[in-house]
Amino acid sequence: MRRMLSFFLLLVSSKALFAAPFAYVTNYAGETVSIVDIGANATTGYVNTGSFTITNPVDVRFLPNGSKAYLVCDYSNAVFVIDAASNTITTQLNSTSFPFNAPVFIAITPDGTKAYVTNETGNNVTIIDTATDTITGYVNAGAFPFAFPIGVSFSADGSTAYVANYNGGNISIVDVATDTVTGYVNNGSFTLASPIYVTFDDNTTAYVNSYNSDSVAIIDFATNTITGFVNDSSFPFSLPGIVGRSSSLATGIITNLGSSEVSLFNPSTNIVTGNVSGSFNYPLKFWITADSSTAYIVNLGNNTVSIVDIATSTVTGLINDTAAVFDVPYAIDISGASPP
Repeated sequence: MRRMLSFFLLLVSSKALFAAPFAYVTNYAGETVSIVDIGANATTGYVNTGSFTITNPVDVRFLPNGSKAYLVCDYSNAVFVIDAASNTITTQLNSTSFPFNAPVFIAITPDGTKAYVTNETGNNVTIIDTATDTITGYVNAGAFPFAFPIGVSFSADGSTAYVANYNGGNISIVDVATDTVTGYVNNGSFTLASPIYVTFDDNTTAYVNSYNSDSVAIIDFATNTITGFVNDSSFPFSLPGIVGRSSSLATGIITNLGSSEVSLFNPSTNIVTGNVSGSFNYPLKFWITADSSTAYIVNLGNNTVSIVDIATSTVTGLINDTAAVFDVPYAIDISGASPP
């Protein structure tokens, strides 16, 4: 994410094993991971890195059972395993045979058995066996090469992954059983300009942001075809970032880096219904609690994490980070929450 983050910074100058849900927030500039008590909406400390050095942590993702999380560090070309019970990094994945090259995003299959990590400048996708924490290879792109891949998302049934190719202007389709690219999503008459992130809504629909055309495309999963764009005529997008939805599928959220606004849309009609009430500062990644009540959105511009009440579409406060301050918070994941 080095190139993308440089641009962002220039603009600025889910079922847990644990009783109480908590979150990890990666601090890209601080090279730390804050631990957040979701019940208290406050940080409690940093993940213990032990003997490991983390450089520019860009993404973090819990296993569905909440037992551990994977931490992606782009500048050091490394992925680490965090033991969630002790909040301690226990392992750096051995990537000798299949090196990371600017790893930027990680997604985990719904059953928790496999993870994909996109490598921007490597133009490949790393496969991780989560049972053994070993890298088993790269996704076989074959005749459909990746081109600066960033976002990756798995379908609800775990059969398929989509990968957003920033330079290719397209979405790769991956057969998860064979770890093979079978083609590209059919854009039809709809152009993608620098797609960054892609998200499955359920097992019928996926969304991808067309970053440089200020639009969000809708993909029909059954046909692997873009069928149109989210209607934002009343509340226009501006450099849309992450697209996601509540686990109830009743509310969709889209962050806008250009306007520092957070859009709300109805996944049933794919129409933007308004913006979250409250202020943001270059909002990017977010996570929604398992009960679909609250969203937590990182703000690149002012080192905060906003708390959003989904029912009222209102910012209700900021996470108190006194115990473990944020420093360019980039990614957030909540143990036991559904992915956006």
